[in-house]
Amino acid sequence: MLGSLLALALAVTPPPAAIPVRGPAVVMLWAPWCAPCREEVRSYPALSAASPVPVHVVALDTAPERRSLLRSIPRDRLVFEARPSVVVLPRWSPDTGGLPTTLGVGADGQVCGRVEKALTVERLAGLIGQCGFVR
Repeated sequence: MLGSLLALALAVTPPPAAIPVRGPAVVMLWAPWCAPCREEVRSYPALSAASPVPVHVVALDTAPERRSLLRSIPRDRLVFEARPSVVVLPRWSPDTGGLPTTLGVGADGQVCGRVEKALTVERLAGLIGQCGFVR
């Protein structure tokens, strides 16, 4: 039943036109129910400092009362996605359809790299290399 509902949701929901962030950028997909994601947010200052391009957070399934978990993220680096994660994740993270996922987005708006584990400074360095981001 749940699989049928998900298939129906995917069929009737238009895909996101693009990742809702202009590239080049690193885009962390985040949800309050994702324990590794909460740890990533605590590491945001170090991750942002280590990146030659802006690091954005796209928050999924985030009710207003849970937004305080994101208070360390600068407002201009935070996007709240209105669509449910069961619709968004299979489109932006097709290999796993889950979290944690971080995307590298090139200047053309296309995904140039992906990390499907909790983001660390070391994994961020690999993503930066995949995408060819430079300071």
